[in-house]
Amino acid sequence: MAASPPPPPPAVRDFRALVLLSPAQRAELAALDARDRAGRLARGAALLNTGASIPLVGLGTWQAPPGEVGAAVYEALRRGCRHIDCASVYANEREIGDALARAFSEGVCAREDVFVTSKLWNDAKRGAGGAGGGAAPGAPSSSAFPPASSSSSSAVVSPAVEAACRASLERLGLDYLDLYLVHWPVVTGCSGPELDPPYLDTWRAMERLTRPQGGGGGDGGGDGKAPTAAAAAATAPPLARAIGVSNLSERKLRALMAAASVPPAVNQVEAHPLWRNGALVRACAGLGVHVTAYSPLGSSPEAAAALGEGPTPSLLRHPAALSAAESASRRTGQPRSPAQVVLRWNLERGVSVLPKSVRAERIAANLDVLSAQHALSEEERLSLSSVEPQARMVAGGFWLTARGPYRTLAELWDEDAGADARQREAVAALRRLGPDWADKEKEKEKEGGGAWGGSGACD
Repeated sequence: MAASPPPPPPAVRDFRALVLLSPAQRAELAALDARDRAGRLARGAALLNTGASIPLVGLGTWQAPPGEVGAAVYEALRRGCRHIDCASVYANEREIGDALARAFSEGVCAREDVFVTSKLWNDAKRGAGGAGGGAAPGAPSSSAFPPASSSSSSAVVSPAVEAACRASLERLGLDYLDLYLVHWPVVTGCSGPELDPPYLDTWRAMERLTRPQGGGGGDGGGDGKAPTAAAAAATAPPLARAIGVSNLSERKLRALMAAASVPPAVNQVEAHPLWRNGALVRACAGLGVHVTAYSPLGSSPEAAAALGEGPTPSLLRHPAALSAAESASRRTGQPRSPAQVVLRWNLERGVSVLPKSVRAERIAANLDVLSAQHALSEEERLSLSSVEPQARMVAGGFWLTARGPYRTLAELWDEDAGADARQREAVAALRRLGPDWADKEKEKEKEGGGAWGGSGACD
């Protein structure tokens, strides 16, 4: 009896390896993407590699004024926001902690319902590792990170990082953080070819925060007697339920994941239509690392001044943002702001967002973007995905020094040698346009050109 012919191969549903798609494949890909996008947004949260969920819209607190940030946090919680993003360097954690305590005590929300993030600052890494493990002076490392110090152990490297985490918890009035991030791949006061302590030493100290605190096995409890203090300490819960990174390039992230015992759950980076950061977003998705966008509405003049980056025009006055908002308003019959369409754009590509505001009406409008009524049309999404030129608003130039470890933006972000020139040229092009982009766009149209053409490629 002749063997039956083999079954036909299954339909191709992983399109990542394909360069050219047929019309049918394009249609199927669009349908699959729309279904996944709708599911994420309906839940209002993304699943982390820890099994926990991170809310898609949070409240950023950088540069939130003292005396106002607490009220903003309380109002955000009252209106349903369940992710509060903090950092020790923001110098407002105590006021945020007071707002959290008020919300918990008044029954606005329970602790377990709120996702709280904080970050390890650069000056808290000294003491987190030894000086060994780096390359010889003047010899750059061949990998994104040098090996961790061979003389270090997890018991030795953790005190500085643990102390910083506990300090944030004390200021916030919490027993644990839902997420603790390494703020930058930078160490205060470090100069030379390599980070000292190495990033991997810091990361191993971070990993300890996810384990029960106290170490070792306790005694007591097995014979009906109360556990000893040592046994209780051994079962103290972790200080951080998840750990992650911020401002980390794809190359550094891959090197970290190759050596880590606990992979990062999140990479918090700059991402908005003026800096799509598309390659990094795609790489993180492939690695199972969630991306959260800080500065999702671009950079304010105050933020640019604080960072020493120099002013750039407002993203929210960009012709693409204004056009998308006008289109969405007309299509839905409901007013849509540029901020709302820009936030929704990031959400629809799987990136959670941390808009900052201290105004109740804007906080509410930012949370509204999770509604299905705020879905973008394909044309609106493409318009926001095609903005040129692309430039970082938070380039990190303030970390560059002639002695290293980062002498150029290319070294900080692990890009090619032309990265610094491209950033300068893109920022210069943005500044030449000035604040009134829409007016200059009209002028260019009268001349027969377009100031904001772009290639149309989606990142």
